[in-house]
Amino acid sequence: MKYLKTQVIALTIIGASLFSSALLAHGTNLKFSNDTNVDLSVRINNACSNQFGVIKRHSEKVISKKSLEEACKYDQSKCSMQVFNTAHCAGKQIETVVINTSQGVISLEGGETQSDYYYWRGDGFNLYVSNH
Repeated sequence: MKYLKTQVIALTIIGASLFSSALLAHGTNLKFSNDTNVDLSVRINNACSNQFGVIKRHSEKVISKKSLEEACKYDQSKCSMQVFNTAHCAGKQIETVVINTSQGVISLEGGETQSDYYYWRGDGFNLYVSNH
């Protein structure tokens, strides 16, 4: 009987560990820090993203895991987001960010113009931009 209790406890611990590992690997919220002098907006799949909205200047916006997955529903392994230096996806594209909804930022590919003017850093589910 003691052996059975030990086995049940061990299996419970292993199961809980595997479950929590799966949750961590599945992704998390995206934190977008905008330390520039302009508001930013994001276009995904040729549409200005309602899930991201406007990322106000000198602010941080948290995009929920659910909103990120909804915005990237057509390609969650390599979601390409064009970032603009104005609200409503007008103005100039300043960066293309590629995100995997399970792993976070996988590449920063430079924008069409003014790429030397902004400094970008992406690490996991943290995205940061500032003026040079």
